[in-house]
Amino acid sequence: MEYTAHGRYTVEKKGRVYLFRFYGVWNLEGAKRFFQEYQSMVPGDRWPRFGVLGDMRQLEGATPDAIESFEAIADWTTKHGQVARAVLAGSAYGEFIAHRIDKNGRAFPVELFTSEPEAMAWLQTFGLPTS
Repeated sequence: MEYTAHGRYTVEKKGRVYLFRFYGVWNLEGAKRFFQEYQSMVPGDRWPRFGVLGDMRQLEGATPDAIESFEAIADWTTKHGQVARAVLAGSAYGEFIAHRIDKNGRAFPVELFTSEPEAMAWLQTFGLPTS
């Protein structure tokens, strides 16, 4: 049985950084939809190194299978040029999700921040332009 996709996000490109803001409660279908759209965004050879700022401050929840799907997304981005991820968690739940997604460790560092400027400054240390 196929369910309606739940979970919303916005994306903004700032230089070589994708700024994703996540909203609401996510299910597997929402995570799959996000992954398909994300795969079409990554430009591959045009700029093979990129970073992500994930703003989870308005994320309300996610089903266990949606969280597992986000783990697969992290595996894919590792192979397609992601060099760092900054996270604005905003709550213990957001921190749990951020750590769960990276439970197996990644080929890139992940850091939690409390402000967007601080997170962007950290991403710049990887040689990623943010404007």
